[in-house]
Amino acid sequence: MARDHRERAWAPTLCLPLSLTLSLTLAVGACSSSTGANPGQGSSGGSGGGAGPSAPTGSGGTTTPPAQSGGSSGAASDGTGGASSGGATGTGGAATGGTLAAGGRGGSVSASGGAGGAATTNLGGRGASAGGSAGAAAGGNLGGSGGAAGGGAVVVTTATDGKQTITGPYLAPPEATRQPGVPQATLDKFVFSTSKIFPNTSRNVNIFIPAQYVAGTAVPFMVIQDGDEQLMSFKTDIVMENLIAQKRLPVMAAVFVHNPDNFGPERSLEYDCLDADYSNFVTTELLPEVMRRHPELNLTTDPNGRGALGKSSGGPASFTLGWLHPELFRRILTLNGSFVNICKDGPGAGTYPALVMAADPKPLRVYMFSGSNDNNGFAAGNQALADALQAKGYAWRYVYGEGAMHANNYGASLMTEALLWTWAGYPL
Repeated sequence: MARDHRERAWAPTLCLPLSLTLSLTLAVGACSSSTGANPGQGSSGGSGGGAGPSAPTGSGGTTTPPAQSGGSSGAASDGTGGASSGGATGTGGAATGGTLAAGGRGGSVSASGGAGGAATTNLGGRGASAGGSAGAAAGGNLGGSGGAAGGGAVVVTTATDGKQTITGPYLAPPEATRQPGVPQATLDKFVFSTSKIFPNTSRNVNIFIPAQYVAGTAVPFMVIQDGDEQLMSFKTDIVMENLIAQKRLPVMAAVFVHNPDNFGPERSLEYDCLDADYSNFVTTELLPEVMRRHPELNLTTDPNGRGALGKSSGGPASFTLGWLHPELFRRILTLNGSFVNICKDGPGAGTYPALVMAADPKPLRVYMFSGSNDNNGFAAGNQALADALQAKGYAWRYVYGEGAMHANNYGASLMTEALLWTWAGYPL
């Protein structure tokens, strides 16, 4: 069902990463690498230097050379350098590798907040002080973990960047079962049938508002494709409730939006095709309707606090939200993603590896899962995208399941891990 109104917006676009304000204090946590990320060998702090280029939230990165010389050498855990211009302690020393990459302590430059020390491996620094935001990853993979102001707690993951091969059994995580004492979120269900981008369609929408949410405060959130399936088969809402209650995820909202024809051809046209229609539907129709229904729900405008999740064709739909709008969505979670060319109305998601290679890197953090018995070509498509993300320096994780099929229970078994990795480094 081709639609002449489709806007072709799938060509590579340039997106410059956001600059982060630099802080007085930068503390990073441990992060290790799997295939596709080099942990390097630990050593003492390098020469004190200025902050590296700004890194958006996320994790991952290969070891890079130390920051340029500027102050005296600091310890790997601290990186305190010599005095800088008008500063109290000089710019931070840079750790040259190691599993625990220290970001260094930022000195004051003139009267403003000082430049944070540059972390040269996976993390861009977690815990910035009140003087500014987290320090930046110096040349590592895009998406180094930006920390909470004041050195507060952040989402922690034990999962590594890069590719990991796993075997069964593929069992639901304990967080997929309601736990005693965990408050249930509000699920506001309605039918959205007034789209002008997709006329004559209707779809179920469930707005997930956690019990801990304080009305009016900015809240991170995810747009979750095939929403009914995610609620019924994946128990994604229950996983989120438990992780929020355990203070492993931030208090966050979600918009579970179902496809319009219960997995018919319209779904593939919306999800698998690399035009801007579905992204425009989400940003200009769906989210405004969510906010109209819940004016007390203050969806954050920080792109690092906005993500997308999808299984199968919902994977490319989620990736496209970040690809076309990295200024709006940066945390992308895909399960059994159909990164193959099955769109019937133009270029499909199998084009993404070439698009990623041709474009400047975008500040995205991407989780992927597929398996040896996934649908035809899906595992190869995910691998090709993972290779492109690695080559261009993205923060990414690809879990390959031996014996894993396209059935929902395989991806559902990873939901806790996938959410924690996708949101790693975000303030709690």
